[in-house]
Amino acid sequence: MSGAGRPGDTADDEPDSKRQRMSAGPEYAMISCFDDPDKHLEVDLSLLDASGCRLGLLIRNSEPSIGASGRPFYRAGNTMTRDMLVTMVKSMSLGRLVLSKGVTIGEALSVLEYEGVMLQSDPKPKLTMPRAGLAFSKRNGSVGGWLQSLCERIADAIVQWPRLESIMNSAIPYDVGNPLIRSVSTAPCGYSSTATRAWLRFAERPNDDYGDGDHVLSLVTTNPGWLMEGLVALGIMHYRMTQDNKEFGALRDEGSFRKLLEYLKKDPLRTFYQVRLDACKVSSDAKTRKESAKGEKFYAEIRESVLNGYSVTTDYARAAVMLADYQRKCSPTCSRIFSGACADEAGSTPERVVLKKALETRGVSIVRWMDTRDPSIRPIVFPPSWRVSSNSSCYGPSVLLSFENIM
Repeated sequence: MSGAGRPGDTADDEPDSKRQRMSAGPEYAMISCFDDPDKHLEVDLSLLDASGCRLGLLIRNSEPSIGASGRPFYRAGNTMTRDMLVTMVKSMSLGRLVLSKGVTIGEALSVLEYEGVMLQSDPKPKLTMPRAGLAFSKRNGSVGGWLQSLCERIADAIVQWPRLESIMNSAIPYDVGNPLIRSVSTAPCGYSSTATRAWLRFAERPNDDYGDGDHVLSLVTTNPGWLMEGLVALGIMHYRMTQDNKEFGALRDEGSFRKLLEYLKKDPLRTFYQVRLDACKVSSDAKTRKESAKGEKFYAEIRESVLNGYSVTTDYARAAVMLADYQRKCSPTCSRIFSGACADEAGSTPERVVLKKALETRGVSIVRWMDTRDPSIRPIVFPPSWRVSSNSSCYGPSVLLSFENIM
């Protein structure tokens, strides 16, 4: 027989309101995060209960752990860092996304979705996107991290640039007269460089104003230099893929194009992969000249397919042109990033400092910058496909680099 209702049952002596509070659980709970498990955060459970999030349900339906001090706490799981928990609590309290230091918007959105706290676009959302203004960061990562990655790629591209190597080597030729090695041209190069130093100019992004109507057809008809060099580089990468799969070389369908696109995405230089393929023919070896010829053949095929109207390869050709145009559009504009317009009296900017460190890591040093045009100096344009007809028509900041530590 049940003992409920007996005079000695202390539970029945407790007021109903106290029993309700006990059944509802505590109003606050201490939360432990996996990246800093010893520093607990106190969280108002009413916030978690109102959203019905995963963490709130976990607390309501599990037993707490007991810390060394004897105080109970709950573990937030393997997706919740301490900064992310602060982000979630602040965002739920204020009704808008508030990022704590060290939390990117990508991480915040992913964790909030996992927790069941969703961003909404209705007139009365529970959670809204950050307000406009630089104080409310919306980037998926910091500017500093992005800039560091960019400068690392630029520095890698510069030290792997075949044309730059040939131009600098022409100042002090070697193996001249060797019929088996065409390592360097002895002809004047016309660029401002020596065997140890060279001027580089970060060019402005080429324009894309080619009229209305069919944009792809207009591009191919106008045939700007960046498009030609972009398609040649694409053809070289396509040829390299055929070395592992001979049948791939003849394919011009959606599947083969996707494979080519994925191949390009894996390149560590990203949109600067073309720099590694830019070489002087006269100073290239047989393998490089063969690859260049394959790239030029691919470019001619793509252009002819677009100009001659629809065929079985037209869709592939148009996609290749659009890819080259997309790479031009999304490639960072180094002329503005390293511009001296916002430099201090010494000509320094945060962007130039980061580039200097990236180059020094690779044995290259910056001698000086030049923000005005000097007719006596003819820099080598970077990226090379952005030069317009002649180097004199390119604009952007120039930098004098020293390679004496790696020559």
